[in-house]
Amino acid sequence: MRVILFSFLLLILSSCGTTNIYVDGPQKSQYRIYVDGKEKGTTHTTLVKRGFPQKALIQVKTPNDKVLFTETIKRRFVFNLWTVVDLLYPYLLITNFEYHREYRFIVPPAEGLKSSWDESPKSAWD
Repeated sequence: MRVILFSFLLLILSSCGTTNIYVDGPQKSQYRIYVDGKEKGTTHTTLVKRGFPQKALIQVKTPNDKVLFTETIKRRFVFNLWTVVDLLYPYLLITNFEYHREYRFIVPPAEGLKSSWDESPKSAWD
């Protein structure tokens, strides 16, 4: 019974951490982040970092449902201190899969938007 409780505790502790997904760029608050077809947020959302090996589909969409970015991410096996502990209980090795720490999508400026930095400087002599 103690082995089962200890294993359960290790399983819970090994699933700590989050993966951050960000959308940056001008007017970033109007874009929505979808993970596996479900809306998760606008400028920032998180996923559980560690767990069973699986894939996730990330999409960034405009308000009129036009897809700007699509990326499939998957958890990869990571060797760390928990792996050594998990060798005592091999069935816990399945939790040593994790997503990257961060995914960042940068939305380019819309057509027709101009920045003051795009213009050449005016001379004081003109």
